[in-house]
Amino acid sequence: MATLCATLSAALLVAATVAPASAVVDDEVGGNSKGNHDLGCRVIEPSGPMPVDGYPLIVWADGWYQGNQNGADTTTGYLPGLEGWADEGYFVVAATQWSMRDTDVLRCLTWITDADVDADSTYFGLIDESKIGLAGHSQGAGAVLKAGDGEANGKAKGPSSGLGSFDITSVIAMNPYGPSFWSPADIDGPVLFLGGGQDTTTPTDSFFDAWVEVRDDGPGGLLAEYGPGDHNSEAFGDPADTSDFGAFQEITERWWQAVFSDGSETIDSIADDYATRSDWSLVDRG
Repeated sequence: MATLCATLSAALLVAATVAPASAVVDDEVGGNSKGNHDLGCRVIEPSGPMPVDGYPLIVWADGWYQGNQNGADTTTGYLPGLEGWADEGYFVVAATQWSMRDTDVLRCLTWITDADVDADSTYFGLIDESKIGLAGHSQGAGAVLKAGDGEANGKAKGPSSGLGSFDITSVIAMNPYGPSFWSPADIDGPVLFLGGGQDTTTPTDSFFDAWVEVRDDGPGGLLAEYGPGDHNSEAFGDPADTSDFGAFQEITERWWQAVFSDGSETIDSIADDYATRSDWSLVDRG
């Protein structure tokens, strides 16, 4: 009987620290005067046991107009890649808005961190707020880069903005648009820039100078260009296999492991590996 009780107690303890696998919830958090629908914060909860301090948090931003076609709320768009991150043990919140701005990202970030400390919330106590990553594609990548800029996020906007004040651990920018709208040197944590060698919308040249600022005067990070990739193919996965972020899936998962410090990866180890891959045409570490 004692053995049975011990077994049941252990099972209950594990159950209490495991979030439902990749649970997807839509939460509308208010209107957006620039867009044509309310901003949605889509939650993708991780599977697996919760760390003692909670799950690392990733807030995602859709690319321009993709919320209506291939956004985080469609299974043929960003969602499979985000579910892949959740399966690795990260709590993912996707800001779904077709014309993404830094304030949209920060509103979803504020909403989920407020829920994390609200004892009546479904998400109470699930998040490690010392580990916050931002990621996005195209215009969404520009939005997270600006949101990760200490001069642009809630710290600078002040309490009247209704936005929280955050220290961002790291940013991933896939095919980023709009480098003139943010200050690369002021981003809080290291940045992973991802580009496509066949991208004619935001070619790597269009954000290379911003990368140099991050590398030389900011927090540093990694720039990697996938030679065969265009503007959308990796963000939405291979057209024949819409299960993840295509060639970007592995490198982004390894990046989160490195910046969230689980010890299995470093930025240098990622850079060294991808520099040897023939289909990655440019890799720059700084």
